[in-house]
Amino acid sequence: MKPARSFVFTTRCVESTRDDIEVLEENRRQITLKTFLKYLADGEADHLFHRLGYAVGREKGLRISNDRYVEFYKGIFRGKPCVELLWSEIDYIFTAR
Repeated sequence: MKPARSFVFTTRCVESTRDDIEVLEENRRQITLKTFLKYLADGEADHLFHRLGYAVGREKGLRISNDRYVEFYKGIFRGKPCVELLWSEIDYIFTAR
């Protein structure tokens, strides 16, 4: 899967089905924050990071890059390539438009 910079927020695990999440988790692989960001459309990361309470841009505070408890993955969700952010055991899933 080549980064396309066009992935947008699709859903969270709590708003999806158990079967869809199990398939995703069985076939995903861990990636870095840098790789995760390469897939996202403009503005997607800042919007989510701010919503989760992280400092964005020139703001002071904890940055997601310094939070060792956040994980990033890529895989397939409902038959489409995806990347996901795992935060507080909640999967935030992004797929191509």
